Formats: sequence, structure tokens, C-alpha cells
Amino acid sequence: MTDTVIEKREVPDWIVSRINSIGGMNQFGRPNYRVIWGGNRLHTVGGKFKKVIYVKSDEHLIIPDRAIVTEVAEIRQLLKYHPFRWHLERYRGPEFYGDPEEWYRQTWDEECKFHTQGDYPSEGGYEHIFYLAMCVHMKPGEQDWCVPCQASSGEYIPLEENFNLIEMMIRAFQRSDGISQQAEKRELFEREAKKRQMREKRVGEIVRGVMRPQLALQPTSWQDGNHCSVPEPRLETLRQLPHTKLGFGQSNKAMPNKKQEEIN
Repeated sequence: MTDTVIEKREVPDWIVSRINSIGGMNQFGRPNYRVIWGGNRLHTVGGKFKKVIYVKSDEHLIIPDRAIVTEVAEIRQLLKYHPFRWHLERYRGPEFYGDPEEWYRQTWDEECKFHTQGDYPSEGGYEHIFYLAMCVHMKPGEQDWCVPCQASSGEYIPLEENFNLIEMMIRAFQRSDGISQQAEKRELFEREAKKRQMREKRVGEIVRGVMRPQLALQPTSWQDGNHCSVPEPRLETLRQLPHTKLGFGQSNKAMPNKKQEEIN
């Protein structure tokens, strides 16, 4: 049984200095923003985990070694983000995590008999806001990643060559500091509504563009679950109506020939 080796990386000093100069420091002397390699970021997770226990063989009965899978209650340090991407984090003060009593009440697991997220972060902590990656399948004009890239966190891109993206995100979050949570949620819903309207408009244009030539060439109808062609209109040839002294007129097709001859 082999363990997966997670690569460790350190952020260049010039990037750390640049981020600190832009984002500033908090009351504890730590940066408000920081970049970290996903393989270096761990967090506390408590709960029940699967564990393999190896039982030694019995030399007399010549029984081979056995592996028994069991469930144990433990507190572990696990990877928090994608291990092979650069991530941008933002500092959050203790108030972001609520008061200590609420923290310990919500994180207590009665079955395991411990707090699943460890001690209360009395000096705050760092929360994820952005990661460096790209979708190689995007076409010009598209803004959303494809579904496979969304699921796999996209393709890796290096940090130093793309640091301008990190700087742009930090400045964007700084501009949004004065926005309340309610206003931020409202703006988010409005943005998603606009995106949905644009998609619906685009889909409608595509559908109309595809159907328009077909409607112009050959009308179709829906009958019995199948498409069928609309028959061409049959126009009867109009005949000149005979006129009598009384002003009565009728077509030859609708009146018997003998009666028509008498009128003539």
C-alpha cells in the first residue's frame, strides 16, 4: 500500500511583498490576503473515517495477513482545496465565525464525543475566494467554463506569469468591502438573471435561425406525433357568372346545364 505524494510549493518573496503592500495587514500582524499552494493547505476535520487494520498471520495455521476495514472516530488534518492549484485566501476576523459558544455548540458531535472543527478561531482565519486556472475549451465571447472544467477545477496555470489576475481580484474585493451582505446577494441574483436572459435570447435566435429557412421552403404541421407537410392550397378556376334580366347569376358548376340553357 503506497501513499499519494502531494507536491509542496512556496510563494515567491516578491509576490508576498506585493500582496501585503496591496492588501495590508490585520490587527494580528498577518496579511489580509495571501496566496497558498493547494498541497500546503490543510484544515481540521473530525468525524468517522474508514481505517484499515492489518492482522498478523498465524504461523501454525499458515494463515496469510489479513486487512480488516473498520470505522474510527478521529480528528484529522485534510487537504482543503485542489492540491495542484494556486489559491487566493482572504482573512476573516473572529466575528465571521460567530461567538465561541455557538461555535462549540454547532461543531459538537455527540456520537464521536468531540468538536469536529477543532478549537474556536479566536484570531480569525483565512477563507477561499479565488484560484488560478483556466478552461481551454472556451470559445471567443463565452464567459462560463464548460462542465468538465468546472468539475475538475480547470487547467493549471503558473502563478508568476498570471499574478495580474491575483492583483485584480484583491482590488475587486477591496472595492466591495463597503457593500452589505444583503446588497451583495441582490447584485448576485440580478447578475445571474441577466446571464439567464442572455442565454435564453441566444437560444431563441439560434432556434429561429434554424427554423426560418424550413418554414419558408416547406410548411409543416404536427399530427399524430409526426411531422407532415401542409398541402398546397387548391384554387378553383373562377368562371364568369351569367347574368339574367333579374340580375341573378350563378356558376355552371353549381347549376344544372338544362336550367342554365333556359336562362340563356
